[in-house]
Amino acid sequence: MRKPQRLAEVLDINRLHYNFVRRHSTLRFGGKLRTPAMQAGITSRPLTLREIFLWQRPPSKYPPPGNWSPPPPPRSTPW
Repeated sequence: MRKPQRLAEVLDINRLHYNFVRRHSTLRFGGKLRTPAMQAGITSRPLTLREIFLWQRPPSKYPPPGNWSPPPPPRSTPW
């Protein structure tokens, strides 16, 4: 059965690859091919999927509100 949440996750991965990893022939700067993220000034070089998946979010400057509770632990899926 297809799940909308799973589809959204796969689309997010495709967007990351398209914008941060894949070099586009139409985005040339001199002789160097660039990614859309490089063209927008977000990164200075193409990233790898490994770097993206291992990226750790920096800690927040502000603590979470008092009524915040952490998400439940992930469920084990049989796949």
